[in-house]
Amino acid sequence: MLALRFTPLVFTSFLLASDLARGQTVFVDADLTTGANDGSSWSNALQGSAGLRAAFDQVQPGGEIWITEGTYFPSDVVDANATFVLATDDVTIRGGFRGVEDTPLERPPRGESPTVLDGDVAGNDAAGLFLDNCDTVVLLLGASPTLDRVDVVRSGAFGVGIAALVREGDVRIQDCSVRDARAVGLSVVPVSTGPASVEISDCHVEGSAVFGFRLSGGDGTTRFDVERCVSANNQTGFFLESAWPRDTVLRNCIARDNREYGVRFLANEPDEGALVQGSTLANNALRGLAYEPTADTMSPGITVRNSILWGNGGPGAGALEQFEGEGVGPQLIFSSIVQGATPSGSLYAFDPLFVDAANGDYALQTASPAIDRGDGAIVDEGELDVVRRHRAVDIAAVPNLGPSSMDAVDIGAFEFSGAIGDNAGCAAELNSTGRAGRLFAEGSVVASSNDFALRADRLPPGQFGLFLASQQRGFAPMTGGSGTLCLGGAIGRFNGAGQIQASSTEGTLDLDVDLTAVPQPASLAAVQPGETWVFQLWHRDVVAPVGATSQFTGVAAVRFE
Repeated sequence: MLALRFTPLVFTSFLLASDLARGQTVFVDADLTTGANDGSSWSNALQGSAGLRAAFDQVQPGGEIWITEGTYFPSDVVDANATFVLATDDVTIRGGFRGVEDTPLERPPRGESPTVLDGDVAGNDAAGLFLDNCDTVVLLLGASPTLDRVDVVRSGAFGVGIAALVREGDVRIQDCSVRDARAVGLSVVPVSTGPASVEISDCHVEGSAVFGFRLSGGDGTTRFDVERCVSANNQTGFFLESAWPRDTVLRNCIARDNREYGVRFLANEPDEGALVQGSTLANNALRGLAYEPTADTMSPGITVRNSILWGNGGPGAGALEQFEGEGVGPQLIFSSIVQGATPSGSLYAFDPLFVDAANGDYALQTASPAIDRGDGAIVDEGELDVVRRHRAVDIAAVPNLGPSSMDAVDIGAFEFSGAIGDNAGCAAELNSTGRAGRLFAEGSVVASSNDFALRADRLPPGQFGLFLASQQRGFAPMTGGSGTLCLGGAIGRFNGAGQIQASSTEGTLDLDVDLTAVPQPASLAAVQPGETWVFQLWHRDVVAPVGATSQFTGVAAVRFE
């Protein structure tokens, strides 16, 4: 008999619990009109735009601000100088709540309950009146801020959607979007010397008059790690300037359809630390990637790997329009597709066959030569593509033509696979194979089609596994085993006849799921359109010197239609 030692007494996030121990949480609700209006709970949340401005002022170091869906303005009157200013250190701002959650993990999927910060206080942008907009909508001044799941729209004629002035520590901006900034969408600039780390992930910036992302490294001590971000229909997609662009990483990103550059580096002493990897720079009107030195003597410094540079410079453009500058050239481009380039080694000039570039879809068609041609040796364990699906997915019908013997990975920002949903939110630990178990959801997101399956790989062979399902995320490190249970709330176990299986000799395990009968603790549930379900696999493992133990894969989350 399988003993499942989940110890499900805590479904709140271990990380969240440590955050809350350091400071208060201030609650803000866009529509609430009752309660104490003091921010102490959802029922007493600070109310509306004025409440959010008050929350920025009253939050304490180490605290958090939780904001419900709705629209908030930096001012109640037209004031170009008004902004949401956070001056307190070590504060996390989280949006996307419905106003009932106990943890951020209980929020609905991103996009379903948007928290919108709007700089068009007068509501007259449709008439072409931008000068009265708030120049900067959100300004992060404190050390080590985190901005999570906030959408910013319509900054002023000279302004910025989201601006962070790096003083010290870590800056994290994740799951955010900026639309129609009249100058810069998202800007991060250091204001003091000393090491700092900037992590920007899963952010989308579109429609900025100048730069989508403007990232300044100052004296070169600031590290930028930009993951799974999209910059589209701006003047320049990503503008990176630094004395030394070392440790600047742009990974699994898209720069598309920008009016000038996709990615533009401006630096005076490259140290071969700047990296563009697993990204797609396409259909930018002037150049895909440009490096502009500010000193007379330069050495190459921008490395490009597993990326696509295509369609930049307009119809018929060649390699010179795809990239330019002393700090980037064929000698620093590896396992990539570059239009008009002279093929050499792992530099290719094949048409990548995007699904529908004319309408902004830069995923790969079934016959794309980018599939299984990248260098898998440089892909990190657990890495996700731009839509947060597993990297290094081997397509059996396609020969593996990459330069290494590692798992086949695709070139560009999208990994071609039959998976649906996404795999973000809870990284799996390494099991006895030395790799982390992965879970894929496959089939159709249309609930009524009842065409759905789960597939796990990178498992220890010959070990029993049990699939789990819930409509809520969680975070509970195991006791008596390894790994983390990433589901919360009511967790169902697929333990019916034939559902508990042993992994194959290749370390895989599959299950066809009947969407009319998904197990829950007390019954079977039929999946309904609009519901999001999260799945995970628990499995046995044997790890020396411990012996028999338990482990979890990562998750697959699917929103059904």
